[in-house]
Amino acid sequence: MLEISLVIVGISLLLILGSLNHLIPSVLFTQVGLWLLVLGLIEGIPTGLYYHLLLYRILGPRGKLPPMWWISPQQYHVYLDEKEYRLIRRWFLLGGIGFLFSVIGGMMVFLGLISGFQQTTGAGH
Repeated sequence: MLEISLVIVGISLLLILGSLNHLIPSVLFTQVGLWLLVLGLIEGIPTGLYYHLLLYRILGPRGKLPPMWWISPQQYHVYLDEKEYRLIRRWFLLGGIGFLFSVIGGMMVFLGLISGFQQTTGAGH
């Protein structure tokens, strides 16, 4: 269910950003997208890494993490007590916010570049 929701949100964001692309110059759209992408990576990579390390430090000694646990780590939150969960949740959300900024920025860059190419090829005719 979560995956379907994420796909719907992603498609909706793509449609919204695509419609904004006609109102905003493609160069500005691309520049804003690049800044969002970079800021998302700068914020998301360290917080996401710390989240994974913290989860491993808590659950690894308990033997609750199988090989390749890091691919879908949120399913192992059930093994945390309330205090551990509050600590982990903070870093999980911060990493997720960085990821969201990166995805939105990447979509904006893609749409800005595509729009710029379309404008360039349309002006040549």
